[in-house]
Amino acid sequence: MKVASVTRLSMLAMLVVLATGSIAYSQWLNNNEVEFTGTVSSFVDNGEGGGTLFVMLDTFEQRVLINPKTILRNYDGSPLAMNQIAKDSIVEVTGKFSPSGVLATIVRVLEEAPESNCFRLRGPITGIEASTEETVVTLLGVKILVTDAATIKMDGEAMTPADLE
Repeated sequence: MKVASVTRLSMLAMLVVLATGSIAYSQWLNNNEVEFTGTVSSFVDNGEGGGTLFVMLDTFEQRVLINPKTILRNYDGSPLAMNQIAKDSIVEVTGKFSPSGVLATIVRVLEEAPESNCFRLRGPITGIEASTEETVVTLLGVKILVTDAATIKMDGEAMTPADLE
């Protein structure tokens, strides 16, 4: 099973979990981990060190699950409580996909949105549907429309959609 990294993805492809035409940025991650940046649209604080953040990624709202093990940090690195994350805050979320949403390991409030407008996802490819003009790749259960504008890399080397397995 090969692992690939897909960046600068078309917004049309994000059928399941994440959108990329948004304030989205991530770093290299392991298998089913994801990191993205978005704007908090609402949250539910369960009062026990956990709850749920709803983070907007362009037009898609991603559910982010917070538990007592989740590290919450302010932009200056200081600890933060769940009830201190305000609506419209820009947050960077690192976590893992789960059936209920992204289970957050770290949530960091940012002072301002990053300049980068890309999203990186790394994991095993579980499906490829190719046509003459575009390819739909399923990666970590996320269906991604790969167009000519997409950058695909594996082990740092540029690839084409036809190279994917």
